[in-house]
Amino acid sequence: MAVNFDEDEDDEYWSGRSRPKANLFDDDVKVDSRGMFGAIKKEAQSFDDHLTALGLGREEDETDDTITTDWKGNVVNEMSSKGSSYPKAGSQSHPALMTSSSGIQSARGTGGNVRISSSSVSYNKDSSSMSGFSDNLRPNFNTHTRSASFGTLGEKRPTVSNHSTPVSSNSASSTSLEEAVRREMKTPTNTDMAKLQAEIQSLNRRLKSAEKSRWAPLSVADTVTRIILGDRYSLEPYRSLKDKLALLDAAVGNHDGNAILVVVLFMRKTLSKTVFYEQLSKRPEAANQYIAYIKMHHEKRDSVATEMGHLCRLEEAAMWRYGTANLSSIPHARLKNLMECHGMWFERNPNLTEEATSMKEQIELLNKQLLVEATDDKNEREGRSPFKEMPRKANLYFQPLTTTLFYCSKYHYGESEDYPSSPLHLKREFQLSEKHYLLVALRARSMVKKWDDLEPLLTSKNWRGKARIKSVVKFEQVVNILVQNKAPPGIIDKFLRLVEDEETRMDMARKHKQHEVIIDTLFQMKDRQRLVEYQRHVPHRTDAARHIEDLLRNSGIKWKN
Repeated sequence: MAVNFDEDEDDEYWSGRSRPKANLFDDDVKVDSRGMFGAIKKEAQSFDDHLTALGLGREEDETDDTITTDWKGNVVNEMSSKGSSYPKAGSQSHPALMTSSSGIQSARGTGGNVRISSSSVSYNKDSSSMSGFSDNLRPNFNTHTRSASFGTLGEKRPTVSNHSTPVSSNSASSTSLEEAVRREMKTPTNTDMAKLQAEIQSLNRRLKSAEKSRWAPLSVADTVTRIILGDRYSLEPYRSLKDKLALLDAAVGNHDGNAILVVVLFMRKTLSKTVFYEQLSKRPEAANQYIAYIKMHHEKRDSVATEMGHLCRLEEAAMWRYGTANLSSIPHARLKNLMECHGMWFERNPNLTEEATSMKEQIELLNKQLLVEATDDKNEREGRSPFKEMPRKANLYFQPLTTTLFYCSKYHYGESEDYPSSPLHLKREFQLSEKHYLLVALRARSMVKKWDDLEPLLTSKNWRGKARIKSVVKFEQVVNILVQNKAPPGIIDKFLRLVEDEETRMDMARKHKQHEVIIDTLFQMKDRQRLVEYQRHVPHRTDAARHIEDLLRNSGIKWKN
């Protein structure tokens, strides 16, 4: 913006001698009290009113910027109507004022007030003024070039020229927006409609193709690979039996249990039971996966056994059912389950004859245990013998046959063979061998320190009816049982002499410090030299030492050495 001053201005006025001491923009100044200044302010107000009437007045929220200079042209204060101060003209912090430094500096040279408003620009020197800028016509010192001329009172008002195209007002802006919207809202042409219809037809064709491809199966290898890798797959396209069997064979060929199980469950769902079991029984690996699955997920045990039976695995189904029958912890319930399992799965199967016999014995044993336990529990609660002297540590339920025989030999030894609790009754009913019965009975009677019952157990009669001590087990075992149960030395000595082998007898006697047995054995062997040598190991002044001396002094003994 360029400001031009008239060179013929009155120097007295600009020198400040005759300049009025009033601020033109002070609201307290009356129009009729200041003469020339009042007339200027009145003209400015009427010009503002004229702009307002034309719709170019400033808005309520627009601000006025005031720059005040002293008589030397220096900027005294720069304030906005909202109280914010602006930097001085020409400073680096206000680029708008920097670009117009030439115009403002010229104004400074003469002194006066410059008022810059968002809706008007006015300059005041005596009667000269510059005003009449609307908000959209505010000077832009960066892009526009304006010029103003100032004259004395009575001369024409300064004019502002703008070589660029003025900016539209608010109403013009809204009009341009409406025009832009109308330009965008075009009526579609026939070409546009044809393009849209072609695109719709293309999308319809793609949709139909996707629906058809849903039922188009992938190759068997691809489907099995998708199952193994966990990708998305569909088995619905495989409808024929041939395709399903090919799918199952491919899964079995990959040896992947999950893939096999997926295909097997799909076949069970889509095939008849007869065809399903027939085809699955021909493929043992697939059948194993299916059986493992139903064992884990079926709650009914009979259903699992039935499924295994349909797969021609009767023996495996029987053993599975037997295992589940033994899971019950209630004696009567387990007895019932075993009886049902025996009658349904074992008794009718000729391939399970031995297993059926063993299971029958288990049922009989459990039945006898129920009878014995009921009686013993009652006697124990009443404090009767032998439970008063030897309290029980556990009940008899579900114990094996050997443990049951030991129990009966401990608490019911000597009872009649007709009683279910008698050990002889168990021996007869379950056809126990003499050796089995003897070993168990010896341990039981030795544990309760009933030493007098041992000899009758080992005594038998020959064909002449003569009783003698003879055992079906070796007496070495009998001696070891006695030693384990801490039998008295006399009992050990008695049965140690029954060991047939002399060297074995002396070794066991030396181990258990039975000196009399060793001395008598050497005397029987007529071995004087070994007897003299053994005399060194026998304590002096004992019965064994005196016995050796008596044998060595006896001249009637014929020694071998």
